[in-house]
Amino acid sequence: MGIYKNKDFAFYISPKTGGTTIRSWLVYSETETLEVVDSGNGYLEQNGIGYQLIENMGYYFKKFKEVNSPIKACVKRDPVSRFLSCYTDKVLREGVINASIDDLLNDWTRLKSGRQDPLNPGTYYLENHFLPQSYYLGENKDYYDFVFDVKETSTKIKSFLEEKLDIELPELHTRKQSKKPEVTEEQVEKIKEIYSVDYENGWC
Repeated sequence: MGIYKNKDFAFYISPKTGGTTIRSWLVYSETETLEVVDSGNGYLEQNGIGYQLIENMGYYFKKFKEVNSPIKACVKRDPVSRFLSCYTDKVLREGVINASIDDLLNDWTRLKSGRQDPLNPGTYYLENHFLPQSYYLGENKDYYDFVFDVKETSTKIKSFLEEKLDIELPELHTRKQSKKPEVTEEQVEKIKEIYSVDYENGWC
């Protein structure tokens, strides 16, 4: 979640849109190492060295802001799929809080609990992952020269970064395909309502 910027391009990333893979590739472009660790159950996460390196490279861990760059790119994801991915990863796998899907949908303030976000002091780790993509990508899709879908991470996004960084990047899958919880039509409609701003702005 944040913005990477060098002299040639800027890349905006929301949580649960392939960020770990993209950040690891950015680190690799400087060090030729991925700096990831296995956190269990087939999940790879960027290690402390990786986070420090990416910050030193100009990665900005906060909300959307306009930057002066010749090329601006971002990655989006269907809001329902993103919500379920976040719930599966942060609630079921990491156990940041104990809550059902209905618990969250009926009381969004539950996200303001658990640990604070070390990358964004004064904010909550869990809430930052569930915030709408518009918080990180802004409200104007036309601001971007390239808008990728998360499904294109290993294809178009990888090719874009290889061209801009002038390097061949290794294949990397930091999140295994895990079974998402089943949701009712009513729950899906509630998720869409919560993330209505993302649908309005084209982040879907």
